[in-house]
Amino acid sequence: MLAVLNTPGLEVVDGELVLQVVVWYVEKNVDFMDADNAPWKSRQGLQTVWTFDQKHCARFEGITVVVPAPTSAQGG
Repeated sequence: MLAVLNTPGLEVVDGELVLQVVVWYVEKNVDFMDADNAPWKSRQGLQTVWTFDQKHCARFEGITVVVPAPTSAQGG
């Protein structure tokens, strides 16, 4: 991904955002999609995230993670 971002003559839309995703993916040891969603949430001003992936999402500063309560359909 970094090689693509550094390709001479190539302009990547939101390249700084993509770079941040790659850095967080590595530094925070999270799934790529979690690293991709975090800066988007931040840009939107979202501070609370409802997710079952508490472990990874809690690694992002400024985000409060709420785990949904299980329903009878989920076997809980």
